[in-house]
Amino acid sequence: MTNMPAMIDFFINNPQLAVAVFPLLLLSLVLHEFAHARTAFYFGDSTAYHAGRLTLNPIAHLDLMGTLAIIFIGFGWAKPVPVNPNNFRRPGFADFMVSFAGPASNFTIALILFFTAKLLAAIHPELLYTKQEILINFQLYILPRSTLLADVFIYVITINCALACFNLIPLYPLDGHHMLREILPSHLRHRFMGWQFQYGGYCLIALIAGPYFLNTPSPIGRGIFWLFQTLQNYKFGLIA
Repeated sequence: MTNMPAMIDFFINNPQLAVAVFPLLLLSLVLHEFAHARTAFYFGDSTAYHAGRLTLNPIAHLDLMGTLAIIFIGFGWAKPVPVNPNNFRRPGFADFMVSFAGPASNFTIALILFFTAKLLAAIHPELLYTKQEILINFQLYILPRSTLLADVFIYVITINCALACFNLIPLYPLDGHHMLREILPSHLRHRFMGWQFQYGGYCLIALIAGPYFLNTPSPIGRGIFWLFQTLQNYKFGLIA
């Protein structure tokens, strides 16, 4: 799942940037689901393989309604990967790793892009930033201005970190609830999963939709905005 400003607004306000970012957002979702499928196959479960999910073909992973939801409401999802834990070698550890593989793939994408951008900033800074003259109180300042490529790096890194962190929330049906289940003492797991199936989905909806109805800042939105601003100000190490 992913949560971000509606892409329809993004396309209207920043069409060039949106055209560059949107396919990379979909690719991030595909890699997230592929990571689940590949890890499950590694641990002995071929369910995803037989369902045609052990592939990087976007058609196999993307959900039409989930993709449209990203465009129009800013919240979307891909098809969940089918997994049969009964086929796993070392079932508890395998289940944890299969769940963690999705968020880990997004953190990996974000790190690769971050260090790629830092390398570009060091050897070809003009690809990421141009000089902009600004007059403030009769003083002329020369400041770096981000290029389209820099903005793409910032957006896609932010999206992947948001996607990873959101899916680590321990509420059904997110990856985090599987991971937490596997590290709980065995005598608590049944009660935990009973609570998740009964209330987890409602808690997740409240977490996402509650701030909009209550007109209060969303903790998810604030986290995403903080990371976005931090990356913008950092400029990949171009300036101190």
